[in-house]
Amino acid sequence: WRHMHRRAVVLHLLRVVVPALLLLAMHYARESLAKEFLKKDWQTFFNAAFHGTDSHEVVDAVMDYCFAVALLTMVLLSMSFFVSHLAAESESGFRRLLHVSGLSRTSYFCATAGVDGILYALLGISAMVMVASLVLDIRMVQWTSAILLVLILTMFVLAAVVLGYLLHFASPSTRMASIISNLAVFIILFSAPLHAVSVVVPSVKEGQSWRTLALPVLPAYDSLFELVRGCSKGRCLQLGDMTDALRGGGLFSPWHMIVGVTGHPHPSPPEALLSLLGLMALQLTVGIALVVFVDSQRLPALHAKNATQRTDSESALEVSNLVHRYGWLNGAALPSAKDRILNGVSFSVVPGDMLGLLGPNGAGKTTTIRCITGEEAATAGTISIQPNRASGGTLAYIGLCPQETILNNDLTVEENLLFFARVRGLGPTDASRHVDYILVASRLQDKRVCMPGTLSGGMRRRLAVSCA
Repeated sequence: WRHMHRRAVVLHLLRVVVPALLLLAMHYARESLAKEFLKKDWQTFFNAAFHGTDSHEVVDAVMDYCFAVALLTMVLLSMSFFVSHLAAESESGFRRLLHVSGLSRTSYFCATAGVDGILYALLGISAMVMVASLVLDIRMVQWTSAILLVLILTMFVLAAVVLGYLLHFASPSTRMASIISNLAVFIILFSAPLHAVSVVVPSVKEGQSWRTLALPVLPAYDSLFELVRGCSKGRCLQLGDMTDALRGGGLFSPWHMIVGVTGHPHPSPPEALLSLLGLMALQLTVGIALVVFVDSQRLPALHAKNATQRTDSESALEVSNLVHRYGWLNGAALPSAKDRILNGVSFSVVPGDMLGLLGPNGAGKTTTIRCITGEEAATAGTISIQPNRASGGTLAYIGLCPQETILNNDLTVEENLLFFARVRGLGPTDASRHVDYILVASRLQDKRVCMPGTLSGGMRRRLAVSCA
């Protein structure tokens, strides 16, 4: 739904306009280069420098290179949008609210990385590839193996998404995320075109550069450049070339790609491409593992050992000997942890009761709530939440309405309610019936198609309570 509203439409238009302008510039550049290189001076230069290479072949090589840079620009643009989206959800608290509401980590990753990150980037790149093949006659696209091209572009996008996640984790706010992502885009955009002409396999004395190891987009672009290099040598790469390279034994392991080798090897395009793919596979594996680890520390699992469900108690909520101290890792009692916020907190709430936590600032009220909702992992103690026996459910769900009014401003009132109903496991029919009931109960039935930004403060608060 949110991809159809005004702000989302603007981003979609940018995803269309930017590649269209790049392809249009390439179209006029091809015509200008073709006319310029027909001059006698250029023909003489090509014959002397490239051993009789025709001017048309030079134009094709230049256009292949420009198209690779255009693809890089498109991927980085998508990464920048992706980082801004993640940072906005984290800063507003919407990510935590989704986690507490029961949305699994896998579902969130599939929705964000899968749709906002990978799908939209691949759609934009696919459109560029089609235009490049049908209109611009880009040789690399027309003659390279389609399977090989799709594989490299997919890994290119995956590298950008993983990098985007890590940049988002390093940003305390949306503004800082925008600054850091733009800085990364600047570094990559000005490093990658020159980085591709450097040595593929470094020597032991030099080792791999920090930019290549820290920015997986760079070896991804180098892989794409190997397709350009293969076409410039007179043979665009095919799957058979990759098979021959595997059998020939001229590959370099990820270890050698990182620490370097003795001497100065000059691998062929297929050998270089396979070596780069191995390095990228290692980087993606480490990057994905790091993303999952950091996210699990920021948002602990709701059903871990300290957030269990019990069936032998009449209490809807039971907290027993809860201890929490802040340290390097959430809920970890490490020697460096200094502040013990909670010290043996215990209470229970039976169905129908209301409980208020009172205390001075810093007493641990918010920390207790965060441990109950799963936003923090308790250092010790247990938290037991009873499923709703009346509905026959086996999982316990928490309705959380934070101090700040947190809503998805890209969804209407009805869509916000329907979204959280589906997150909690209701089917389409039950969710629609539930939404109708909540709209009447909250007196928002006349605002069901309105955007949250058009509501008054009180109505927005009623909507937040309804979503909980």
